Amino acid sequence: MWASALYYPYMRVRDTDWLKVAALYWDSMHRFQPHGYDLRDTADGRAFAEAGFLRQLDPSPYARDVALELLGFMRANRQALQRRFSVHNLEPSPAIGRRWGFEGPGWGDSHLGWIHGSKMSYSFAGALADSGLAHIGRGHDAQWVGVHPTLAAAYMLALTSACAAHDQLEPVTDEPVSHLSPASGVESAMRLLSDDAELASYREYGVDTTAGFAMLAIESVVPRDLGAISVERILAIRDKLTEELGTFREFVASQQQELERLASIRADSVRTEALATHLDKEIKRRVERLDRGLRSLGYDTARSLLTTQTVTPPVLAVAGANLADAPPAVATVGAVGLLVGTAWWQLVKNREQQLRASPTGYLLAVKRALKARTVTDRMAKLLRKA
Repeated sequence: MWASALYYPYMRVRDTDWLKVAALYWDSMHRFQPHGYDLRDTADGRAFAEAGFLRQLDPSPYARDVALELLGFMRANRQALQRRFSVHNLEPSPAIGRRWGFEGPGWGDSHLGWIHGSKMSYSFAGALADSGLAHIGRGHDAQWVGVHPTLAAAYMLALTSACAAHDQLEPVTDEPVSHLSPASGVESAMRLLSDDAELASYREYGVDTTAGFAMLAIESVVPRDLGAISVERILAIRDKLTEELGTFREFVASQQQELERLASIRADSVRTEALATHLDKEIKRRVERLDRGLRSLGYDTARSLLTTQTVTPPVLAVAGANLADAPPAVATVGAVGLLVGTAWWQLVKNREQQLRASPTGYLLAVKRALKARTVTDRMAKLLRKA
């Protein structure tokens, strides 16, 4: 099952560790990037782009759709919006958060949210400017539109939702104050513009969505410092475990109804407790049980080896026939070798079957793969220092 994400609200992913976690779940991640626009990507960001995981998406077609839906709302509420979001008397607001909702130039009014012109239709930007709600460009540079940060956030919600709906993408973000999910699109934007006081009650990391749940589940099994793990290694692990990943995605999708129920809890402290308990029960404990079960499976297979209770893999009969005319000592050694090979073959087969069948088998496999590589890298560093 194909699964691809749409990154928002920026064009460049800030958190590379978050990006590596995302690459362990999604087949690809799209982001708004105008043609010819040079992003200041990190080395890992460039590596993901070169590998085909990070993909460019032209925002202009979706901007036209958003403009048609938002223009009516803007005109009907023009005076109220001017009072609250005019760029002429803008003051900094502590409720806005860490420059949420925009990617801006290195110059310009720092109180404004800067949106690249390709993300907003010319007619919509003009309507905002005519109403005193936007600055178009600076001097002769018209590629940026400066608006109130709340208006920038609302607009990016609407744009992200329009694109996600048209192209079957899942909106995701590394921004820790993603108060509103873009799932309801223009409605979310209108609600945000109608009462920006709600910005003071930001919720952290959207665990109440299946995408957020999946990301947190993977984060729970990967090393804290992903900087030492290469992009190539991350993608190789994901590609090797495609069957296990498919099972995990089905499990994540089955969590949607319960996550929505928990997200409806009004009190922040109660909701946080409920979501944390759900994550612990459905992810952490499942992974621990599977890990114990596979370790027990290894012990049982070794015990069966000692008691000569083995099964015959397809090649055993042929190999055994080759020992029929061998001297007794050679035949004994050969038989023991076959016995060991048989037990190991059965152990690997059983483990693979359990990993593929378990909803959290993918998580355990990722945990083991990354842990093994991390230990190897640490040993190599110690040997180089010796």
